[in-house]
Amino acid sequence: MSIQVTLHILMDNQPAPGREEEGLVCENGFSCLVTVTENGRQHKLLFDTGDSGRFLQNAAQLGLDLSAVEYVALSHAHYDHTRGFLAFAGMGYDYKLLVHRYFFTPKYWDQEHSYLYVGNAFGQEYITRHHIPCAMISHQTHPVWEEGHTYLISAFDRTCPFEPLDSCQLQSRGGEYCLDDFREEMALVIEGADGLVVLSGCSHSGPVNICQTAARRFGKPVKAFVGGTHLIAADEERAAKTIEYFNRSGIETVGVCHCTGELGLAAFADHCPHSQHIGVGTVLRFEI
Repeated sequence: MSIQVTLHILMDNQPAPGREEEGLVCENGFSCLVTVTENGRQHKLLFDTGDSGRFLQNAAQLGLDLSAVEYVALSHAHYDHTRGFLAFAGMGYDYKLLVHRYFFTPKYWDQEHSYLYVGNAFGQEYITRHHIPCAMISHQTHPVWEEGHTYLISAFDRTCPFEPLDSCQLQSRGGEYCLDDFREEMALVIEGADGLVVLSGCSHSGPVNICQTAARRFGKPVKAFVGGTHLIAADEERAAKTIEYFNRSGIETVGVCHCTGELGLAAFADHCPHSQHIGVGTVLRFEI
């Protein structure tokens, strides 16, 4: 038995290489349509929704029908992954929202002289007022569909020595600003017979920590990692160590985008042979 996984990148900072002239819209944000097919049955999940509703425009341009989406999963509580949900919610589709139990914790960026709010554009009252079906996930490994094989995972093991928390990223808890530990961050894992496909929004917990946690939790190797790596906030040494991990880990496909940053993307292109720069319009297919 095999599982087919298709990832359509609906929003990113840049278009996919070679698709610059197709009229696809880009913004600082991320959104991906995930299609999982098993035993002839197809499931669709929308992973993140970008900073605006323009990912809907890209989906239409790419000929993708989002009315069949069963779940919307928001990876973490930053605006560039969640604000587009307001536009999706207005479409009238039948779906269920999946967020972590700590998703509504206010988020800020320390600008030295002030704190900039960078969190959600909606709260729990919006979900209630608009009668949006929503699951507040508390389990570290949460199956999306009853038959399994697709999971949202959180509470990542922080064992990688070169992936510390970002001191500029803050949260408000109990009325006080404190270092953001991104306890609400989730990654999507699709489990096949021989390995895992891992999809991450920003990897604030660290792409190495995320991949290693997934491998330990499922007892299988990661075959593909796709998404942001947050190397935009890292120095050259950390980027080099991250790429070294991906080169020796046995991960066969590394698709990097969004918060990887221009220098990070260039480093992956130069030093990670099995990596590829993905963007709006990229389609990745896996059989696991």
